[in-house]
Amino acid sequence: MTDSEKPYEEWTAVEMFAAREKTEREAASLLGEFLFEFGRLDMAQGLCLVWHDGGRELESLTIKASVLSFGDRLELMKELLKESSVHGSEKEQAYRGWIADAHRIRKIRNKLAHGRWGVEAHGRCVFHVSGLPTSPDQCQTEFSLDELRASIEKMRNLQRDLAAIGKSWAF
Repeated sequence: MTDSEKPYEEWTAVEMFAAREKTEREAASLLGEFLFEFGRLDMAQGLCLVWHDGGRELESLTIKASVLSFGDRLELMKELLKESSVHGSEKEQAYRGWIADAHRIRKIRNKLAHGRWGVEAHGRCVFHVSGLPTSPDQCQTEFSLDELRASIEKMRNLQRDLAAIGKSWAF
């Protein structure tokens, strides 16, 4: 029987610390990868936005979008869709669906980027903690490494989806 097959109750302190360290290294790598992918998604979304309507307002939208957060730029995309002639179209539905998915990943990014991290004693998962330890509002959320991987893949899919939507219907 290998160490990983032993019941957790039988692990030595050395085995526990080794498992925690391994999980922490992998989680740190995944969190870094997550942030890199979010940066790529952020840029793709920003470029899609400023090239709205064939780039007719490239300069003004660049200035406007440059000071907005990712979430605020998603809202601006919704406003531009509403003002355009695509209301009720398949194009509008495709972009609105993408925007909704992007908002969900934005919320995950916000959670992951703010707060502190810990590793469960046996290295089975990581947890994110926000708020001061002395605060009754402190909040802890558990994440498996697979959940972090799935979030990274979701961002990659969002980038591919935005490119595909853009090929079908220029924003």
